[in-house]
Amino acid sequence: MTTLLPFTSYYSKNVLRVGETLLYPDASQLKTWTSADGVTWSSANWVGPYYPIGQVAYFNGYVWWWDTESEPGVLTTLKSADFINWALEANQEAPIDFIWSDMVVVQGGVLRRFNKASTYVKTYSTTNGTAWSSVVDTSLLSASVARIVLYAGSLYAIPPGNSTVYKSVYRSDDGGLTWTQLTSNWGVPTVTLIDCIATSEGLLAVFSDNETWTSADGITWIKKNYTLPTGINVMRNGALISLGSDLFMICCGTSYRNIFKLVTNSGPVGVPL
Repeated sequence: MTTLLPFTSYYSKNVLRVGETLLYPDASQLKTWTSADGVTWSSANWVGPYYPIGQVAYFNGYVWWWDTESEPGVLTTLKSADFINWALEANQEAPIDFIWSDMVVVQGGVLRRFNKASTYVKTYSTTNGTAWSSVVDTSLLSASVARIVLYAGSLYAIPPGNSTVYKSVYRSDDGGLTWTQLTSNWGVPTVTLIDCIATSEGLLAVFSDNETWTSADGITWIKKNYTLPTGINVMRNGALISLGSDLFMICCGTSYRNIFKLVTNSGPVGVPL
């Protein structure tokens, strides 16, 4: 299945799953879009005076937005319970610059951010959205990591795919503070990673050649014999997101408006987590 989204998202990770609903806070139109099936979308206008204009995350029953670009050194925090009314939660000293490329993982009652602005990945976390831990330098080279995925209680650092140098997969069992190399070569061809998520089968990664690979342990990766969409760019720029037992690639293609669903006759994928 493929369709065209009613909005354009240049940052596909801003499409969130909240319960059994897909949600997209649209800063360009000051409204929130929702869908129960990925095909039919409805929207509601935001109520000010505050609006999020960048990366968002769903955590502890709220959609949150953090910003350090408007005022250097100051962290502005907004949150919304109904995804329409936005409240100013805090203005405070920023522990680090919050940037759109930060990798965000919710693990239990902790939201963790992984920052690749330096040579090594930095991590910091919060349990309430406003009080942040100290920034910790990890042993992960920023260039060696494209995604950090929560799977079976551990965090997995997934390589970018398009590098002949960085082909290692790492796992952390302490929230991203320390990392263990699982393999120095994951065996996937040198093709750019689009996204990777966890399913009940294991880790599932999609690449710019539209191929899908899965792994139950992060070490051994198996190419899936799925029917691929046509076109070399149709899946690019997108993000994987699950809804019920369905798996979508959303906000992809050169228009950033394509959405694909993995159909059942492509083969078993497991229930996305």
